[in-house]
Amino acid sequence: MTVDLASVPGGAGIIPVLTVPSASVAGPLADALTAGGARCAFRTADAEQVIKAMAAHGGLTVGAGTVLSPEEAERAVAAGARFVLSPGFDEEVVATCQALNVPGIDAACWADCLAEAAVVAVGGSWMATTAHVELENYAEIRQVTADAVERSRA
Repeated sequence: MTVDLASVPGGAGIIPVLTVPSASVAGPLADALTAGGARCAFRTADAEQVIKAMAAHGGLTVGAGTVLSPEEAERAVAAGARFVLSPGFDEEVVATCQALNVPGIDAACWADCLAEAAVVAVGGSWMATTAHVELENYAEIRQVTADAVERSRA
């Protein structure tokens, strides 16, 4: 399924790919990413709670990444995800996303995504590395994100 990236709420110029260890760091991380100007998609074992916390922040358009089943898509959207990323085409995940009226982007369309003029990076795990999060280096996350967003607009 090819998705018009303009349909992803809030735009999709820069999408950090995050592994958030717990919901307790979601608030400060959301602050740093919002201040830097990013939108957010991520993958983690605690994803449902992290999605809830980051979506409640209000400054981010939060998506759920590495969604592997219709049930995960349903739980992610119920928690506040406004788009779904899947590592491969799964007809049931696509149907679930359509039924939930949320954009779903699968690995089969990454090339199309990258061809969009507004997209500089589909994923960027370097914006908020595990070390950044573990050290609570939110100032660095904010700066790296702001730099990436600025470069995407050039």
